[in-house]
Amino acid sequence: MDQLMNFPGMGMPKQNTKQTDSSETVVISTIALIKMVKHAQRGIPVEVMGLCLGSFIDQYTIYITDVFAMPQIGQSDSVESIDEEYQAEMLNQLEKVRVTEKVVGWFHSHPGYHCWLSGVDQKMQQTFEQLNPRCVAIVVDPVNSANGRIELEAFRLTENKLSLSAGPDSRIATSQVGYLRKKDPSSVLHGMGSQFYQMNIQFCQNGAENTITNKISTKKWPELIGGTTVNIIDNMDKILDGIRNNDLIGVEEEAENLLDETVQGDLDLVLRGMMFS
Repeated sequence: MDQLMNFPGMGMPKQNTKQTDSSETVVISTIALIKMVKHAQRGIPVEVMGLCLGSFIDQYTIYITDVFAMPQIGQSDSVESIDEEYQAEMLNQLEKVRVTEKVVGWFHSHPGYHCWLSGVDQKMQQTFEQLNPRCVAIVVDPVNSANGRIELEAFRLTENKLSLSAGPDSRIATSQVGYLRKKDPSSVLHGMGSQFYQMNIQFCQNGAENTITNKISTKKWPELIGGTTVNIIDNMDKILDGIRNNDLIGVEEEAENLLDETVQGDLDLVLRGMMFS
């Protein structure tokens, strides 16, 4: 009986061990994702970095709406320290155009060696978390992302790594949703779970972004760039042929197609202006 009582939950008092709070979700907008990946790809083979702008929506959600690149570069698995003068000037210019989002973290690239935080990266993240403990570190691998799947992760330091004064107690409602993705062995080797932990990520699109990405993903996306004039002319020729052949049903169908193409052409003009202006 004594041996049975020694098993966990069988009479022994439960140890009050404090676990890492991983219930927060990092929501990344489409424009922020594209900018991070594009900046990282241009920097290959060296590391590049930038700042993440957004807001802390609530206790459980961090929304990254935009990012901007920083002039720092790096080698191996570390990047230079942030140019504070450049950062201040950039934030000042953003305020002039009524961009009110605050800095919610930073991002950098790991070209070819997956997503994790090196010792230098952890020191950089520690400076951000000293300013705001909810700041996050985004790591993107542009080389492995070229295989068709974006390799991007969000991290935050564990309390043991921070070695700061104890903050408020963890939230009662916690979740392991941030740990559902498969951990890369290299990230575990470099301290995943002991020095830093992985956060849940979601990607969101507003109406205009959703329309643009749907257009690009279709097989006819070159028509978005080149226009739909050819299709409209083809439909007009079919209408004239139908009139000559007294094919009224065919004329009606082609007229509807012509109307759809005309409206779609106007929409494409608007989208081209948004994408390439």
